[in-house]
Amino acid sequence: FDPSVPFTYEEVEVGVERVIKHIEDNGPFDVLLGFSQGCIVCHLTAAILRDRGQEIPWRISALFNGMRVRDLSYERLFQTPL
Repeated sequence: FDPSVPFTYEEVEVGVERVIKHIEDNGPFDVLLGFSQGCIVCHLTAAILRDRGQEIPWRISALFNGMRVRDLSYERLFQTPL
């Protein structure tokens, strides 16, 4: 991927809230599994929960074929590694 190409995620907060609600309504879960772009959603969900001061409600993340969050508007969430 070309790092000079800017990325902007649209409605990512909606997706993250949907994941959080699903976990709250159907959990507990031990593992959060992410593949490809799902890894970005998993990273953002964990980072947003931590930013809110909430505990991450799963024990381990299993992420396959993913990449880092590339939208720079979320960069501050990853100043401290998850």
